[in-house]
Amino acid sequence: QEVERQPRRADVAPESEFDRLELDIRRPYLEEIQVFGTPQTERSTDLLSGAALQSRAGGTLGALLDATPGVANASFGPGVGQPVIRGLTGPRVTVLSDGMGVHDASSVSPDHGIAVEPLLAREIEIYRGARALRFAGAGIGGAVDVRDFRIPETPRDGELETALDLRFNSNTQQFSRVFRFDGGLGPFVLHADGLKRDGGNTQIPGSALLEPAVLEQFGNVEEFENTEGVLPNTETRADAHTLGGSVAGTYGFIGLAYKHADSLYGIPPGGLPPHSDDPANVLPTPEELKISMRQSRWDFAAELTPPSGPLERLKFSLTNVDYTHDELARGLPTTTFDSATTELRTELVLRPHPSWRTEVGHQWQTKLFGAFGVEAYIPESNIDTQGIYLISELDLNAIRFEVALRRDHSLIKPVETSRRAPGGFIVTLPSKFDFNTPSRTAGVYVTPSDFLELRLLFGSVERAPAVQELLSLGPHFATRTFDLGNFLLEPEHSSQIEFGLDVGTEYFDLTAAVYRNRVDNFIFQENQGYFYDIETKFFQFACVQVTDCIPVYGYKQRPAELVGFEAEIDFFGPYFGPFALDCGVRAD
Repeated sequence: QEVERQPRRADVAPESEFDRLELDIRRPYLEEIQVFGTPQTERSTDLLSGAALQSRAGGTLGALLDATPGVANASFGPGVGQPVIRGLTGPRVTVLSDGMGVHDASSVSPDHGIAVEPLLAREIEIYRGARALRFAGAGIGGAVDVRDFRIPETPRDGELETALDLRFNSNTQQFSRVFRFDGGLGPFVLHADGLKRDGGNTQIPGSALLEPAVLEQFGNVEEFENTEGVLPNTETRADAHTLGGSVAGTYGFIGLAYKHADSLYGIPPGGLPPHSDDPANVLPTPEELKISMRQSRWDFAAELTPPSGPLERLKFSLTNVDYTHDELARGLPTTTFDSATTELRTELVLRPHPSWRTEVGHQWQTKLFGAFGVEAYIPESNIDTQGIYLISELDLNAIRFEVALRRDHSLIKPVETSRRAPGGFIVTLPSKFDFNTPSRTAGVYVTPSDFLELRLLFGSVERAPAVQELLSLGPHFATRTFDLGNFLLEPEHSSQIEFGLDVGTEYFDLTAAVYRNRVDNFIFQENQGYFYDIETKFFQFACVQVTDCIPVYGYKQRPAELVGFEAEIDFFGPYFGPFALDCGVRAD
């Protein structure tokens, strides 16, 4: 598995070093040679790569990770799958692409897909809880890094690698095609990949909706619609292509990559028209609501890895992303989410002593984000964030200590000064929201024997409120709610503790953990007890016709506690000629 994790400059000695070793071994005696493996601070609870990743790859990130202990899939139909880590999702889980933000609208609403293609991934790493601190203080639930290595990091002089992956899903008649190319000549390395995926509606046993439950919630509604044997409006389509190149050598690389992706998927209907049926109104019926996403991104990266000295690695990364997300009714866009983001990240890794390793990093991000059209419930805003972090590790063989510190500053400035609320009221928006969120974690890893490691982790992590939690004001038809933001929200404060163990023997591998996460000022949506009438565009305390009104949900804060466990054990059975019998059990 470590071989499959390549390429990593700090993990592998340069080719010239191997040549020198080959010559040295013929001498009467050798100089002292120090070999450093992957630092434990770069490992996470779960790393999927190689055959393990290929066998589980699916159409969405959440569906792919659903079999991982502690991770679940928040599905909104087959076109949407957001990872849920230890009960947390949305803005509390950071999704990355090659270590940089994805920068889409998936954290804003559960019906928004994530702008990554799991079939293009070479490896996926999951960071839980406090271990996500190096990427963003907002990820108090964890982080998922989807890596396709679009910027090559190792020289491939004369090497050529191509791959073609074809998949067919008999349920949805979905056909996926993936092409990948990697090759190099001298110090120049090229990467290219492409994906095309299309499928129809999902076939199901029985009814799409449980009619007694719908009638209990909405009453005897004539407009109620149900289907048998099929989940309607769940077609999916995706196209993506990437071209990247670099100049790579023994002591680093510098490279550039461009990626463009398009996807189109339907939102499964809820049985009731969530919008007006007035012919003069362009609002869609549920069967016609689709989401079209487009993303273009440029990535630049440069890394220096000196052969000796206290500097282990210096890396600079720059990403620019343009993202557009249209919600279509009868093929026409009714609501558009736009995002333009630039992110800069600098990492410095020092190893002043073989047992002591320290990483210092700075992260800066600026974003212009907003919603426009019928569901323009989030005003256009400028969002600037900065973060600095330090991770230090002291390895004393049988015991290892790890300390991490991070401080983030978040500044949200609405472009508009006011918004018109239902009933004609004018709501004055604050000129800015300014948050400082410090975070700190510590861990102790004890290895009493070669096959056992015990770990105890502590964390105090803060997350600033997201723009939709602060400024939402308008109907959100995908969730059948009128979302009401809260200007008075304060940062969440998460106190985390985890105890875990890893056992590795000739016959089985065991990984288990128990955790407790207490969150002060936990942000959630609460039913306010009144409704918004879609036709009159006024608030009312009673709903006369459920097809024309939706409940009002406001963002509130309250202490919350999440307690859980996760475990996985894999048994290695006997060999029968070229075959082996292995089995595993997972639970959370």
